[in-house]
Amino acid sequence: MPDTTPLIRLVYVSRAVRDMPLEKVLSLIAKSRTANKARDITGALLYDRGLFLQILEGPAGEVERLLASISRDHRHKDTRVLMREEIADRLFSNWSMGHSEATLADLAQLPGLNGFFTSGRTVYDMGHPQLEKVISAFAAGLMRVEQV
Repeated sequence: MPDTTPLIRLVYVSRAVRDMPLEKVLSLIAKSRTANKARDITGALLYDRGLFLQILEGPAGEVERLLASISRDHRHKDTRVLMREEIADRLFSNWSMGHSEATLADLAQLPGLNGFFTSGRTVYDMGHPQLEKVISAFAAGLMRVEQV
């Protein structure tokens, strides 16, 4: 019997309680990759100067459980879901968790986003149009994403 669980794409942002050195971020990603693979969750993560922006794709229940766990994680605060949508296909189907060393300044250089960030808004203010540009850039590899 085929799995009929709906797939969702969820994008959230959060703040690190303390700035994390790159080696700690990479360690967190390595652990996440193993757990995400077991949960059938894929996606990408950007971390810059204390801010996380993460795209998660997978079965709705698994993604929601992961988000609940992230929201309780003592390393995060101010977790906010920016997008939650049902999807037919994944953009990150081969990525247990891609990681980008792009910065928020790099995001601001994406076509259509430079005015967004120069107006004083932050990733917390991003709506669907801006998120679509970011997701597309990640999926196309424009944000220097390491895929594993």
